[in-house]
Amino acid sequence: MSILLRRVLSYIVDLFLIVLVMVFLSVLLGDKQPDGSYNVKFPWALIPMSFYIVYFVIQEHFFRKTLGKRIFKLEIIPENNKPLSFTRSFVRHLFDFVDIFCLVGVLMIFLSKNNRRIGDRLSKCDIIYINN
Repeated sequence: MSILLRRVLSYIVDLFLIVLVMVFLSVLLGDKQPDGSYNVKFPWALIPMSFYIVYFVIQEHFFRKTLGKRIFKLEIIPENNKPLSFTRSFVRHLFDFVDIFCLVGVLMIFLSKNNRRIGDRLSKCDIIYINN
């Protein structure tokens, strides 16, 4: 399986978990509407929205991988091979929406020699396959 496919699948697993938590938080914090949906008002809406960043930054800082990366045997390696800082992990995810929705990240992975997307380049990190 290619590194790109592993990265995409691991991201899908992570997004699935994030959406589950966001739906739970929306139900918990929101007002039920007549159509069955939930309306989460400011400032409570910041909690489910910020969970996306918190999910990635915390796991990457402490474990160098998320649950999705763990399943697909991927790990984040900073260029200097030091522990991944909160700042570096946060920078990795600043451009997630550009990478995903504009498909820039996929193109960057194909064109770069180390399979780096924009966030990986800015944070000076590589994603590697761990074959254990």
